[in-house]
Amino acid sequence: MHSSQNLSSHSPTPTSSESESQAWSALESPRHAHILEGADHTPEYRALPSAQAEVALAVSALHEGRPVIVGRYPQGVYRELVTLECLQDSRGTPKGAIALATRYSGAEKQSLLGLPTLTWVYFPTPTDAIVYYQAGASSYRAGPSDLYPGSVGALELVHDPVSGIAQIVQLQSSVRIANTAVSALLKQPGSSLCTRYQKWSSRLLEHAFDYTRQLGISDIAVAAKPETALPLSAPVRNISMICRKAATCGFTLSGDKSLLRDSRSRG
Repeated sequence: MHSSQNLSSHSPTPTSSESESQAWSALESPRHAHILEGADHTPEYRALPSAQAEVALAVSALHEGRPVIVGRYPQGVYRELVTLECLQDSRGTPKGAIALATRYSGAEKQSLLGLPTLTWVYFPTPTDAIVYYQAGASSYRAGPSDLYPGSVGALELVHDPVSGIAQIVQLQSSVRIANTAVSALLKQPGSSLCTRYQKWSSRLLEHAFDYTRQLGISDIAVAAKPETALPLSAPVRNISMICRKAATCGFTLSGDKSLLRDSRSRG
């Protein structure tokens, strides 16, 4: 079901300025992308050992620094994942990988409302990815678990070049911990994956804040900003989590609670 092929002549590797600005942290990778073919990822499909093995192979490729393509490549809608960082604890034990995702329809890159769009995805180790993939059967449809099989969570940010304001439009876990079936899978006695990967959102937010600083963006919207082209019409989900992390990274919340302002850029 999976394949690896040479994409050197027609690779959809991002070439836009927002993706290029991430190149400093991207791992060196060969030109052979791992293809995880499109599927509906129904609960029945996720239970298949062959489907679980395919997801583990794709996540293994990311840990090796190889790009991964997920979806209906090359004619349909698919996403290319490029590894930015492989994570380890103080003892050198793997703690997952962070990848930059770019959406394509055929050969054309697609963004949200035509605005520069960045999506970061946190993946666990290949073995743990199988468990997260199974847990996705009882989680959000069309959410990160469907778009990025085996993932822990994802963050999406857009940038309005006219106003110079960025906006976090999504910070979402791939699994619903409150669901009894999901909790039973992830919270095994003595080996809780929830505990192992509890910093996934913090690490993704660090990447997002670093990115805005690279662009010289000092304001990040976390609620509606009708005077801009930004899409959010209400406060983003997990806003309290975002604001807590922003405070540790040098941002302050505006009086109307709509903007995170980078205090470092204001002297």
